[in-house]
Amino acid sequence: LGDVLHALRENRVLRVTETAEGAQAYELVHDYLALQIELDPETAARKAAQELLDRRVGDFQRYGALLAEQELSVIEAQIDHLRVDDDARTLIARTRAVRLRQRRIALALSLVAVFAVIGALAAGLFAAVRDSRSRQERLELAQTSEAEIAAQRDIAQEQSLIAQSGRVALEALLARIPCDRI
Repeated sequence: LGDVLHALRENRVLRVTETAEGAQAYELVHDYLALQIELDPETAARKAAQELLDRRVGDFQRYGALLAEQELSVIEAQIDHLRVDDDARTLIARTRAVRLRQRRIALALSLVAVFAVIGALAAGLFAAVRDSRSRQERLELAQTSEAEIAAQRDIAQEQSLIAQSGRVALEALLARIPCDRI
């Protein structure tokens, strides 16, 4: 087996790599050969995560590009089985920090929106209560004015009745007095 592995390395079919545990591992150099060999799903997922990490570390070094949320999830799911160098650690740490900051900003904006809605509702409620009180005061004033007008009308009617009854009494009194006495 050692001779076969040596021959495959010499012919650049296999590449020797090191696992996270420090053990020696072999990786196919040509992707078309990998398609010919069926891998178990766990190994395939680990290989895909390692390739993704390696590719994204290169993008990070060249462009400063961070991992997308889904990419970070894939890498974190396999992190214990991946070769993670200092550049990869930096990429993962910066991505986590930016995602955390984005979540905090989103939470803060959500809280601001909730407080703005609560404030708007409170302002609307305050305006409605103030308007209701104002209408109530106007209604009470109108009712008071109506009562005063009705009372003044009643007083005027009473005064008119008193005056009328005084005239009638005076006329009756005058009617009893003989004309020659006047």
